[in-house]
Amino acid sequence: MAYQPIEGDQIPDYIHNNLSWFVVSSQFQRILNEIDKDGVQFLPINILNEKNNNLTQGYSVANVINVVDAINYENSAYTVFELEEEKIYDITKYALDENDINGKHIFKLNGDEIPIFVSELVKDLIEKNNITGCDFLEVQVIT
Repeated sequence: MAYQPIEGDQIPDYIHNNLSWFVVSSQFQRILNEIDKDGVQFLPINILNEKNNNLTQGYSVANVINVVDAINYENSAYTVFELEEEKIYDITKYALDENDINGKHIFKLNGDEIPIFVSELVKDLIEKNNITGCDFLEVQVIT
């Protein structure tokens, strides 16, 4: 994977990319392993700095294996459109059912596997350990 340093040479712990891969540093990987060892698969990669062609090791693509069917459509904001006789849901505001999350701390949603959801515990650990590159949006969880 290539990296283009725009604002300095510090590579963040979570690297946003055009492939929507969840690319994380070894420090971020350690935190995720502590929380849910079986819920995330890590595939090691090297990061190429396109400015000077230096390789950085210690990063992985994190494949979140936990997938739940927890969308609460009644409290979510979304539109539905059809594409080739298939209904497509465009969700702009998520609401999730707590019981369907089954206590998972990191997961994707069944049928909507690009956003990654984390529990408050994971968010707190990310902030406590100064993991860089992450942004969070609060999601309503229905009990």
